[in-house]
Amino acid sequence: MKPKSPQQQSLTLETLIIMCGKASAMLFTILIPIVLVRTFNKADFGLYKQFFLVHYFASVFIQMAMRNGLYYFYFRARDRLEALMTNTLIVLTISSLFFAFLMLAGGDLISRALNNPGFADIMLILVLYAICMTFGELWEDVLIIEKNSPKAALRVSIFAIVDAAITISIAYAYRSMRMVLLGLTLFAVVKLFIFLTYLYRHYKPHPRKFDHSLLHQQIIYTMPLYGSSILAYLQKRLDKLLVSFIFDPMIFAVYAVGTIQIPVIKIFRQSATSLLARVFSEQHSEEKFAKVVTTWNNSIRKLSIVMIGAMFFLAAFSTPIVNLVFTRQYSEAALILAIFATQLPLDALTGIDAILRAFNETTFMLKANIYFVLLGLVLMLGFVWADLGVLGIALGYTLSSYMAHAYKVNRARKLLNVRWSKLLPWYDLLLLVLCGLIGVSAALLPYHLMAPYPILALGLAAACYAVIYLTLLTVMNIVRPNERSVFKDMIRRRLERFR
Repeated sequence: MKPKSPQQQSLTLETLIIMCGKASAMLFTILIPIVLVRTFNKADFGLYKQFFLVHYFASVFIQMAMRNGLYYFYFRARDRLEALMTNTLIVLTISSLFFAFLMLAGGDLISRALNNPGFADIMLILVLYAICMTFGELWEDVLIIEKNSPKAALRVSIFAIVDAAITISIAYAYRSMRMVLLGLTLFAVVKLFIFLTYLYRHYKPHPRKFDHSLLHQQIIYTMPLYGSSILAYLQKRLDKLLVSFIFDPMIFAVYAVGTIQIPVIKIFRQSATSLLARVFSEQHSEEKFAKVVTTWNNSIRKLSIVMIGAMFFLAAFSTPIVNLVFTRQYSEAALILAIFATQLPLDALTGIDAILRAFNETTFMLKANIYFVLLGLVLMLGFVWADLGVLGIALGYTLSSYMAHAYKVNRARKLLNVRWSKLLPWYDLLLLVLCGLIGVSAALLPYHLMAPYPILALGLAAACYAVIYLTLLTVMNIVRPNERSVFKDMIRRRLERFR
């Protein structure tokens, strides 16, 4: 077996560092929906999920793809970094003001579209939160681009823990969703101030450093990507928007529980996404296309270990998971969770958009997202009209997601000039499916034996599944020996720091 190059080992280590930072916050973050569904009724929890549904769109709208553009221009305009940051801040400020005007002017219209009259009362909070978070989240991108993964991990960990603490403490103290959202917004203001302080100390942005020629290049690159980002948002959250438009907030709350992202899975995906964007941009600028294929193959294999493993367990045990975590009032969400679990393998392809951006294929991304937003809309509405209700939306969304990823992967294959047999680690993926099937089959036995004790039954099933799945990964050499060594060394160094 060929040893990994220092660059691949470094990427693995950086991913683990960021992953550990986010994992340290997971224990607190995972408590948020568990507490909220027990503290508030379905209508209030539906309002909370709608708040963040609109916030995610606001983030895409405000940033105008300038955040993604940083990964491209940082390595191509090293002599003009101060101008790059100045241009980015100016564009984000202008787009923020425009967004605030649109949201405040159209508050009543948005409330009616969401079938929630109470949404208009939190519109000002939403606008302030969205603007502050869009700027604040730029900090993580800057740290990753600077190859300062430890600071990025620390930032994510601290901020996520404080967010969770604010949400849970205010929910218990005031029993008011408005107060919860207000508390999170005030902390978002603090995060914005910290980021701007960091940016001024390291890049000293100033209106006098505004660079027209660089901005022109940024706009040419980001405008197709901006349209693509908005359409990608619609593609990823079109199902939730449709449920929110067609059904009432209580049904939306049930659907939101079924589509909720498992924190540990989100951690793995997000930890890899930003790093791959930086690495692919570097490798493309140096015309190292073979390394792009190798890096992507390795990332798919590693992410699939988590995604495929989680898919089988969530699909098999969706009912007890929903009943235990979110109470039986959300039991209807179990089948939705099982359907969405089948999409998890797509998260292993998280680097596909990074590859397309590195090759400056932003126009293709825009066209592809237009096609699949329309396709998703047709499929979901078709299933709804077939009297499948919210289950039809889940099915239509899943089908369109698989088709969209296949289309983009085929484009990447052509750009990299590689055969299908070499593009993806097919053998490892097949072994992972086999490991998942064996593990979940074995886990069903202890679950049914301890069925009268739901918590104990699910805990034993999870433990049995994890042990068998991880053992098979090692035996089948899906996790390479040198990767186990990197992980052990990192854990050892972390433990030594605490001694």
